[in-house]
Amino acid sequence: MKPSIASAISVVLLSSLVTAHAQDATPAQPQGNETKPTEAAATTTKKPQTDKKTEVIAVTGTRIKRVDMNAAAPLTILGKEEIQATGKQTVTDIVKSLPAAIGNSVTTTSTNGGGDGSGNIALRGLDPSSTLVLLNGRRLPLDAFGNSPDLNSIPVAAIERIEVLQDGASAIYGSDAIAGVINIITRKDWDGLDFSVYVGQASRGDLQTKSMDLTYGATNDKGGLLLGVNVYSQGSVKSRDRDVSKDALGPSSATPDAHVITATDNLIANPDGTYRPYTPADRYNFSSITDAIMSQDRRSIFLGGDYLLTPGLKGFVETTFTNTLSRYNSAPTPLFLSNETGDLVVAANNPFNTFGVPLTDVRKRFLQLGPRVSEADSNTFRAVAGVQGKIADSWDWDVAYNHGDSKTRATTQNLVNKTNLQLGIGDPANCTALASLGCVPVNILGPDGSLTDEMMDWLRIDATNYTKTEVDSVTVNFVGELAETPLGKIGLALGVEGRTEEYNSVSDPNAEKYNTIGSTNVKSTEGDRDIKEAYVELTVPLTDLAEVNLAARHSDYSDFGTTTNPKFGVKIRPFEGLTFRGSYSTGFRAPSLVELFQGQQENFASLSDPCQVPGNCAVQADEDINQFLALQGGNTELDPEKSKSYTYGVTYSIANFNAKADYFNIETKNAIDTNPQFVVDQFRQNGLFADKVQLDAANNITRIEAIALNLASRKVEGVDLAFDYALRGTPTGSYTFSLLASHYIKYMNQADSSAPFENVVGKYTDTASGGRGSIPKWKGLLDLGWSNAGLDFGATANHVTELDAGSDFDYPTLAAWSTFDLRAGYDLVEYGRFSVGINNVTDKEPPVTDAAANDNIDARTHNLIGRYYYARWGIQL
Repeated sequence: MKPSIASAISVVLLSSLVTAHAQDATPAQPQGNETKPTEAAATTTKKPQTDKKTEVIAVTGTRIKRVDMNAAAPLTILGKEEIQATGKQTVTDIVKSLPAAIGNSVTTTSTNGGGDGSGNIALRGLDPSSTLVLLNGRRLPLDAFGNSPDLNSIPVAAIERIEVLQDGASAIYGSDAIAGVINIITRKDWDGLDFSVYVGQASRGDLQTKSMDLTYGATNDKGGLLLGVNVYSQGSVKSRDRDVSKDALGPSSATPDAHVITATDNLIANPDGTYRPYTPADRYNFSSITDAIMSQDRRSIFLGGDYLLTPGLKGFVETTFTNTLSRYNSAPTPLFLSNETGDLVVAANNPFNTFGVPLTDVRKRFLQLGPRVSEADSNTFRAVAGVQGKIADSWDWDVAYNHGDSKTRATTQNLVNKTNLQLGIGDPANCTALASLGCVPVNILGPDGSLTDEMMDWLRIDATNYTKTEVDSVTVNFVGELAETPLGKIGLALGVEGRTEEYNSVSDPNAEKYNTIGSTNVKSTEGDRDIKEAYVELTVPLTDLAEVNLAARHSDYSDFGTTTNPKFGVKIRPFEGLTFRGSYSTGFRAPSLVELFQGQQENFASLSDPCQVPGNCAVQADEDINQFLALQGGNTELDPEKSKSYTYGVTYSIANFNAKADYFNIETKNAIDTNPQFVVDQFRQNGLFADKVQLDAANNITRIEAIALNLASRKVEGVDLAFDYALRGTPTGSYTFSLLASHYIKYMNQADSSAPFENVVGKYTDTASGGRGSIPKWKGLLDLGWSNAGLDFGATANHVTELDAGSDFDYPTLAAWSTFDLRAGYDLVEYGRFSVGINNVTDKEPPVTDAAANDNIDARTHNLIGRYYYARWGIQL
């Protein structure tokens, strides 16, 4: 079944629903929402709601429905009001603030999002690919990188709540749920028109953000309809506009004035074309050009509904479509002649070569070509159509088809054509023969400004790559009561799923032939797989005070075989309000199609060569080189990652007070990594991978080969804490308090089976160097709120503890970072609600380190935005 068929089903069902609404003169009242921990967060005036019966619901981590949300596994739930109170406009920003989100998350409001505008979250410091992302309990298509869905493709206005399961869940959901699950639940069963406008801006006048949301909902006794539209725009932030990033701590030896290295000399061109000795002070500050944060425009539409087809049989649909346009500038194309594939050489008889010998190590920044401009146009589509019903009032069933696809066109401008460059710097006779094509000798040996218009026209090239990911699945689920005993009901859930996954990338013809300089050259990639799965879950009361939860899932993959993963959970409630809980599970992550099939690509990786440190090697390597040519690719021989995890904890709830503490332990094996830093370290320290590392005569690394391998093992251990308290209805108003914190006790990282385990808690290693990012000892947030007579105030404190980048750097310590946010709102009754906020009210700068590849900071943990103002007005009609 393809998207056109799913769309047709959606149209038929929704047309029936609209017709039914037109015939129904008295729509039903909307159902009430769950009680939320704060009253200060609402953004629009609420309409009166009728009383609601006790609801039986399913929460993330179990498919068996229950009256309470207190399951055997730790779960953090962010309701709609809490989400709106953050003032954040993307799902990644919202979830990234949680203490469970550490390591290498990517958000497009603090980084360049990897280039295509997508965002993802890393739970527990594992890779984002180890966190399963669901929308209403069903899978989403992956982004252009093929490892994780784009969370930013989900409009915030459509979200009712976000559930973050901080436990392994492969037995419930299958592959990828090693670190946990992020399940985004959208709004439904709502009547009225909801309109809101949001504007925000950093105190420096950039990062201008605008968002408009329009949502319409209608219900009657036959079903419900929800239609929403979101329009979002975000301005960029220049690296040069922040004190922490305006001067790169690792500037480049590829300079606008030619940098020439011969057997005897290390020189740089003077403005008059002569040469003088090169010094580190000549290095190029690329931060003068780069965007620290990209600009984005996003348009989203979501449409969903259900309709009672016959008594006991309901049809339902969900559709979402998001278009994202992203743009950012990088510094002009750099040239490292000795590091390029193709053995580029300036010919001895080239008219601009005054040295009289062939030159193989020339470094040049093509400032005259202008900045490299990267643009990505992404479309994400998802459609679900199905039917659901009941059997004998005690069993629910559903059958659904889920289609999702993500298509991205990514273009980079102002690159250099490698073939044309070689002709231009080679024997002039070769270029003379191609003069009719525009070939001219090229001067890469002169100062900035030495390129003529003809030279630039001959060199300049753009590259456009196309990527598509697709997922199609059919699921059948049954949930109900197996039996009722004197101790309680035995709950059973079981189901099957058939799924296909596809990944296809078509590289620009020049990128396919490794013929561009300044961008990633990559071979086109294509892969697909079929998956068949079956699961069963059982909840059994042991006594009046205890129950166990048993689950298992069997998966059959067309490309690596079968796996079965069990889960065991227990919940003990000795008296009302107090609960002890624990769980044990195994998990797995199938290698992504990119990890399996990706064609070899060129990547200039930011690495550290141990031989650049004085005294480490007999011949010291050039310490000015901070990017190395790495040839990376997929590996069809990969095995799946496997994990074991267990949690145990205690929760206590009484009146308006809730507290919980949970210990977690995750152990992964066969972790998949494409890590050129590991190859370099093993080569320099142990003499391994000699066939994968290429050196020049001066002991400088010129090329590294690194394919995806099952290298690492990881053991993560820590404690989650959560407290919230509400004091409502006092003469002075209502007060709320909430605290979330995670303490990471150990994060034992083993680069490969022959290496020792290293505890990286409290340490930072940039992802560009193959590291885990920041793994703080503590991360937490504290929120206080007050409301009275339609007026509310709130404050949030965010904290990350100190990090150590290692003694090899000039700025090895990333100091503890605390920021404070303020918000206020006023209920204008029939005129809606107006709220304002200031994030990072003290304008706290992030800690600086030269261990970071970009902007001198770890933008995945901190940010350089500074003080940020926002305002929102919303109304419900």
